[in-house]
Amino acid sequence: PPNPSELLGSARMQEVLDRLRNRFDIVLLDSPPALVVTDASVLSTLVDGLVVVARAGKTRRGALRATIEELAQSGRPIAGVILNRVAGREAGYYYYAYGRAYGDDARAEEEARRPAQSREADDVDTAVEAS
Repeated sequence: PPNPSELLGSARMQEVLDRLRNRFDIVLLDSPPALVVTDASVLSTLVDGLVVVARAGKTRRGALRATIEELAQSGRPIAGVILNRVAGREAGYYYYAYGRAYGDDARAEEEARRPAQSREADDVDTAVEAS
């Protein structure tokens, strides 16, 4: 179409979304980056909530902040932020920062990949920390 934003903001699009809501528990819409084109802003007025996706090591904090501020103007709640493409070693940090259970899972996975000698040394450190 000559202007995709007009199509996304049309009454027909609202009808399609209403039908999907009646048929499914959750309807997810994906859009191009919010700061690049207006699609995300237009769609944000039609949905119940928003999830912002950021790429680790690529998305700048200022751009993420601007995206959240722009989308918040729709009046729809921002349900959360997904950080994707996190490298393996960094993933343990992010999981640990999120919560203890996730940190323990990430640590267990990392330990399973290391040789037994390395794990035994860490077991001693853990035992000392625990006492």
